[in-house]
Amino acid sequence: MRHAIFVLCAVLAFPLPSAAQDGQAPTPQATPRPASKGETKSEEPPQWKTGMMTNVHVELTISDQTGSGTPDRKTVSMIVSNGAWGKIRTSAEAFQKSTASKIVPVGLNVDARPFVSDGLIRLELTIVYSPMMLTSTNDSAQTRPTELNQSLTVALQSGKPLVVSQAADPVSDRKIGVEVKATILK
Repeated sequence: MRHAIFVLCAVLAFPLPSAAQDGQAPTPQATPRPASKGETKSEEPPQWKTGMMTNVHVELTISDQTGSGTPDRKTVSMIVSNGAWGKIRTSAEAFQKSTASKIVPVGLNVDARPFVSDGLIRLELTIVYSPMMLTSTNDSAQTRPTELNQSLTVALQSGKPLVVSQAADPVSDRKIGVEVKATILK
């Protein structure tokens, strides 16, 4: 009996790899190859090498205007590493008397990925903007506000704003403009 308990304790102390427990052959581990003559050994991925570790401050301003009224402005700001994605999600439900359901979903989602090269920034950008209607016109059949959904890639100079899109509402005289500024952080 004492021998059976000892064997059981030994088995529990040295568990088998999970692949072997599933009846699969364990995967062989890759052994590192020694560096060849004249070759330097680098453990870090290429995007993390010195000079590539750069942060970019991305600032996006959406102006939403109906007619000649004062535009509403929404600003989203994020700091993103060179070559990495930054994603911001904001959403809510708002009460709006002019809609049939009275409750409308609103949101602002921004995805940005900057690439820095020679002091310039190539920015991949996706925007989904679902606002409330700014004004209600009784003669319009529109039951919910127009949503802006766009993806684009632009080249920017560090610190200089650029209007990257201007969209028109298909039903009303509403205009939605998007301005982006990306700044390389030192």
